[in-house]
Amino acid sequence: MENLPAKANIINITMEQGADRVIVLTWYHTAKASANKVDLTGATASMQIRTTVEDATPLLTLDTGVNGGIALGGAAATITVTITDTQTAAMDFDDAVYDLVVTLSDGSKHRVAKGVITLDKGVTR
Repeated sequence: MENLPAKANIINITMEQGADRVIVLTWYHTAKASANKVDLTGATASMQIRTTVEDATPLLTLDTGVNGGIALGGAAATITVTITDTQTAAMDFDDAVYDLVVTLSDGSKHRVAKGVITLDKGVTR
């Protein structure tokens, strides 16, 4: 697909332990304008959180399929990531890394976002 951003957007996230965290992104072609939204019809997405990039085992995997947690908004170009309170309650790290990969209907894969997740640890259990 032409004019897609060459690099992932760096989006650092703070997540509260024991609380739901919903992140909504809109993906644009390189020239940001409402007419330049990337059509996500027929696309899939996945996101993994790991303690470090090198870790073999993810702390959490979300996707548009079996694991759930990601919903794509078709022509509206929205990507909604939902991490539940149960999932955040089970986490125990200070900082971790993530990335979000979208596979378009033509089969091309694009890393849309990446960054650091900081866990704001909860007191109430």
